[in-house]
Amino acid sequence: MPNSFIAFPVPASSWLMDLPPAPAGIRLLDSADLHLTIAFLGSIAEERARASFECLTEDPSDRIFARLGAVVPLGNPRHPSALSALVEGRTEGGDPIRDAIGALRDTALVAAGLPPDTREPLPHITLARIGRKAIARAHALEWAARIDLTRIHVCLERIALYRTAREPGPRSFEILESVAAGRVSRDPDPCSPST
Repeated sequence: MPNSFIAFPVPASSWLMDLPPAPAGIRLLDSADLHLTIAFLGSIAEERARASFECLTEDPSDRIFARLGAVVPLGNPRHPSALSALVEGRTEGGDPIRDAIGALRDTALVAAGLPPDTREPLPHITLARIGRKAIARAHALEWAARIDLTRIHVCLERIALYRTAREPGPRSFEILESVAAGRVSRDPDPCSPST
């Protein structure tokens, strides 16, 4: 059974194409697969995953304006499996992305019949998967160190229910459902193309 999760889809414009060429042993994710996870539901029946998603979207969250940060290895500290861009919200006095994930995650998990996640949210966008060989990990870390995404801002305007793709292909995930974020951002609109 494929894994399911709820996430903010991340629009990837030219910044993804502008990354340095990835070395051997690194697989970049398709731009349509970029997302910021709210709740990982795991291998559960689709009906439970949809019930969890519907529970969250009864009171949709705000759109969120985010700034990308450092690209770091994630997974097992000794054998990282992914390279991900850290994500920060753009407000004073808090991080709305971390707060949004913290507020939504447990609601989604309980609605799916799963235990709450006690870990501190770590907002991130996975950009690439790292091969298993040690040389691939070394090249991956060197490649990540050359990437500067700190001037990249994205607007998270939707929430989606994903599952891992059933068939091999360029896409790792498929979206089962998605909805627009519910409340309008405060003026000035940080999601406006003019900002």
